[in-house]
Amino acid sequence: MKNRTLLFLAACINIIMIFLLIHKQNKIIKLRYELQQLHEQKDALLQQKKGLTLAYHKGQQLSSIQSFAKNNLSMNAIKLNDVKTINVSPAKTNTQNQQSSTQAANDKQKGNA
Repeated sequence: MKNRTLLFLAACINIIMIFLLIHKQNKIIKLRYELQQLHEQKDALLQQKKGLTLAYHKGQQLSSIQSFAKNNLSMNAIKLNDVKTINVSPAKTNTQNQQSSTQAANDKQKGNA
């Protein structure tokens, strides 16, 4: 009787161990599948990062900025004769600035005459 109980107990333990091993293998397979999906997602994100980095650097190029400004914003290149200079001296007072502008206007009229 004792032998039969011991044999039955050993068989039950073996069956439980078999089920635990099967469960462990299923968990491992499921985790490997998830790991594979995460690696694929990581690769896709790296490709997206490369594309975005390339687009960023392309957008930073001077020729790209110039063509965008010309085509999309209707901007034109400025000409040298369109540029006006203003001389500002921080030490001058307001009356001195008025005298300087009056003198510059007089000089301009003399130059045109």
